[in-house]
Amino acid sequence: MQIASASVFDALPDGVPAETIHGIYRTAEGSARAGLHAHRVSSRFIDVGTPADYLTAAKAIDDEASPGDRAAIAPGARLRDCIVWPGAMVGEHAALHRCVVTNVTVPAGFKAQDAVLVPASVCRDDDRATVSGGIACFQIDR
Repeated sequence: MQIASASVFDALPDGVPAETIHGIYRTAEGSARAGLHAHRVSSRFIDVGTPADYLTAAKAIDDEASPGDRAAIAPGARLRDCIVWPGAMVGEHAALHRCVVTNVTVPAGFKAQDAVLVPASVCRDDDRATVSGGIACFQIDR
């Protein structure tokens, strides 16, 4: 597991992928202010570096996971292989497959597949997202 202060990433440009272990951390190793520490564990490691990895990991950890204990799922909503965050609401007859549903209200009848659903308000002009019903849908690369 990696836990890092946001300041570790301050120098990175937005929208440019970066490698943490073999890039950012290695560069910071010599810095006294880096604050890097290691703790070796023998537990199973599951990479969740991408939304697709996150979905796969969640399913591997709990194949029978409910859509979300503190999420509101309306009757008739169809969710398959989704992660629904606490506080999210999914409307009637919404159909979601392989989606990460963040803190959004998914309207009735909304359909999405292989997507991360976030509030449209966090979407930037240069983001590659489809915006509909107050939701920005970022496609998950598989």
